Amino acid sequence: MYHLFFSPSEVFLQLTFDNTTFQITALLHPSTYINKVLFGSKQGSLQLWNLHSNKQIYTFPGWNSAVTALEQVRSFLLFFFSAA
Repeated sequence: MYHLFFSPSEVFLQLTFDNTTFQITALLHPSTYINKVLFGSKQGSLQLWNLHSNKQIYTFPGWNSAVTALEQVRSFLLFFFSAA
């Protein structure tokens, strides 16, 4: 279970993931995506979430290798990731 906070005492959002199917290993907040967060997983897939609506927007199936890092590049539609 993951919590996102705006202040030390206020929980803004709670997300729960099953670590056997999606164990978070990397996180990126794309600067041009309002209210969006991209999660990378040990299983190799990526999930794009809208934090305002608490909804998963898209799943990138991945390459069956753990995502170890996410990095935004200048193009707002392109992300690099590192796999184990």
